[in-house]
Amino acid sequence: MYPEFFVALAVAGVLLTYANGANDNFKGVATLHGSGVLSYRTALVSATVATWLGSLAALLVAGDWSTHFLARAWWTLRCCLKAPSRSPSPVVQP
Repeated sequence: MYPEFFVALAVAGVLLTYANGANDNFKGVATLHGSGVLSYRTALVSATVATWLGSLAALLVAGDWSTHFLARAWWTLRCCLKAPSRSPSPVVQP
């Protein structure tokens, strides 16, 4: 349709996600940095590693769940939307 529009929309989405994630990434370790337990660099690296590991774990779990639920949804749709059979009615012999 309008590929330039969709590319621009995708780029805007990626930039917004990056800006939001950059803010959220450090919130989990801000207390460790603020209390002096970790330096800024160490806190930032540990937050980034934890975020990546969490993302990978979510992908693995979501992949298993989506496979399970999609198979179940397909079976439900198949059973519920099955067309009536066209088999001939039994002929009763006198």
